[in-house]
Amino acid sequence: MNKLFIGGLTPETTEMDIAQLVSPSLDILTIKIVRDKQSRKSKGFAFVEMKNDDHAAQVIEALDNAEYRDKVLTVKYATEPVAKPAPRFNKPRPFDQNRTQNRNEGSQPFKPRRPRI
Repeated sequence: MNKLFIGGLTPETTEMDIAQLVSPSLDILTIKIVRDKQSRKSKGFAFVEMKNDDHAAQVIEALDNAEYRDKVLTVKYATEPVAKPAPRFNKPRPFDQNRTQNRNEGSQPFKPRRPRI
């Protein structure tokens, strides 16, 4: 099973248009047009899953850089997204000796407060 990325689609393109573009005789498993969550308008690209590796290679060869509805298509194998590390919110800041010296210049030495009872 291969997953293909098809970019450069017009907003009016439907799943049926992509199926006809790829060719109905080929083994298509799924077609997913990526849409905006709020407006539900197409973002201009889609993913197509195919059973056969040879058919996927034929589609790439036939449609990559082809013109479709006055736009140039980009067709290639879809890659898995790279997992980004989770952000660290409580990162310790690097110690800066000058910053502490400037802050303490001309001020009283630090005296801890007595706890309230």
